[in-house]
Amino acid sequence: MGGVILGIGSLLAWGLLQDPAEPWRRLSDGSRVRVVGVNYGRSHRVVEGRVWQRLLQPLLPERPPVRVTHVAGWDGLQNKAGAVHPGIPSSAPGFFGGWRNRWDLPAPELIVWVRQQHSASNWLAPHFDLEDEHGCRFRAVNQHLGNLPSPEELIAIRLRAFPRRGRTVRLVSRVPNQRARISSALTVRAPDLPAAPGWSPEPLPQTRHHGGVDFTLARWISGRANPIAQFDVRRRGGSSADWEPVSLTVSDATGNSVTTTRDLEFQPDLTRIIFRGFCREEPVWKLRVLFAPSIPARPTTSRPSANWSPAPKASASWSWTARIPAPLPGRRFIQNTRLSRPDLQLEVINVAQAGAPSNDSRDKRPLRCPTAQVRMSGVKEPVRLTLVRVTDERGRSAVPTWQEDPLQFQWDLNRPRPTQLFGSGTEERTFVLPELPGARSLKLELVAHRAIPVEYLVAPPSP
Repeated sequence: MGGVILGIGSLLAWGLLQDPAEPWRRLSDGSRVRVVGVNYGRSHRVVEGRVWQRLLQPLLPERPPVRVTHVAGWDGLQNKAGAVHPGIPSSAPGFFGGWRNRWDLPAPELIVWVRQQHSASNWLAPHFDLEDEHGCRFRAVNQHLGNLPSPEELIAIRLRAFPRRGRTVRLVSRVPNQRARISSALTVRAPDLPAAPGWSPEPLPQTRHHGGVDFTLARWISGRANPIAQFDVRRRGGSSADWEPVSLTVSDATGNSVTTTRDLEFQPDLTRIIFRGFCREEPVWKLRVLFAPSIPARPTTSRPSANWSPAPKASASWSWTARIPAPLPGRRFIQNTRLSRPDLQLEVINVAQAGAPSNDSRDKRPLRCPTAQVRMSGVKEPVRLTLVRVTDERGRSAVPTWQEDPLQFQWDLNRPRPTQLFGSGTEERTFVLPELPGARSLKLELVAHRAIPVEYLVAPPSP
């Protein structure tokens, strides 16, 4: 009996000392990786260590949840008060496993937690994607939770869209200098999700009717990596209507969705929209397109900017005129000018001149042009807000324009464009103001138009 008890105790001790994480695998760049956890949802935590350390985790104190707001490499970890919090949602390797942390995300995501040991010749961590049963790639955001270069770091591979049909997915690394006979793919278990509904595609062209206007998805335009959809918008009488697609959300039957906003950059053809899609082996895509009144064509040499207005021809749903002081060069001030209208509320949060610190935590460079940050709340349906004109106290006026060089501004937040799309709820946007040197006060003229959502069920374009 004593031998049996000793044997059982030995097996129990041996089991408590095991590490249940996946074994280490060598990638083609010479580094070694292991999968230590897979989570799906809005709240995430990964527990590492031996079996006995994992069993002790519920007894350890828990830190306040960490709110993840931005992408990899930047100040995107914030506590409830909004301050930057360098917490990692993992038990730090130690005798008792360390403190417990938790991430809170604004939307459900799949996160694969990976530990990596860098090779001596290449300490740069590779990026990972997920691959479905058709060989299509789902691009991931790889958030490195460590100080590079380090002998071992934790990587959060974040995906809002991922293969959802199988029990496992392939985790594929994107690394240079591939070596023969060394695999760069790992098999990862997939979360259990409900079965996909059955959708049936409809042939093109497809027409939807709304308020006396026909919105037609006419055809696909091939020849590009990203699909291009072309629309034809007409009134019931047959004449062309001044409406354009400003946003497109594509979904598949498994629950994945991705949104492309056309207002981020100027596109000369108002009937087309280039968007990000999913695997074209899917049988059906659902397209949810937002249409808004068209912005007139941008100024050219034959149409000077002084005679141009970005205001759409359609009558505005709401309009405002905000009078605000102009900040000094290199300064920013809090304005909080509130303009209430039925069904929504617009606030001018702050105004800044060139040289002031950016209000985007990802961009550490000073502003290159004056900006006005606005907040819209109480929105029940998508709204397109347009800055029509800026006038100073001497009567000088100027209109905002689109950026010409897509590489001129690195981040979306401070790209010059006269119009912004607001979704439901409360959102903040930044407008780039035209230059008015020496101005002491500014009058901002803004108009807002309701966007019309239209849905289509289509077969994806041919690859």
